[in-house]
Amino acid sequence: LQDWRGERHEDTLLALQSRLRQHRVAQAQLWDERDPERFTVKLEDLRECQEVIAGTLEEPLFVEVAKEQLQPFAYSVRDTARRLETKLDTGLQAPAEWKKELATISALAVQLESCSTAGMV
Repeated sequence: LQDWRGERHEDTLLALQSRLRQHRVAQAQLWDERDPERFTVKLEDLRECQEVIAGTLEEPLFVEVAKEQLQPFAYSVRDTARRLETKLDTGLQAPAEWKKELATISALAVQLESCSTAGMV
């Protein structure tokens, strides 16, 4: 991977790949968490990871990678929102932070889906 100056950015690409792996692990572990306080912390961490990945995919350096990763990543973010909404709909007394996180994650999913549909980041 090279930028417009011809400089190589393997470390940056490896960092993105590492973030994508971290995202998959964090998402898998989130839904197994039963303690509401730990769930809240893991949910915030997952959302922050999603925002970092989304921001990285917007960078011009990652245009080619974004073409491959954007649609599956958008689907994953949408899945997080859907599962969180289902959890909130179960009638349990959910912390207010969960509703705030749902709004933020849903908005990110819409943004990513829009970019994916338009074929750009």
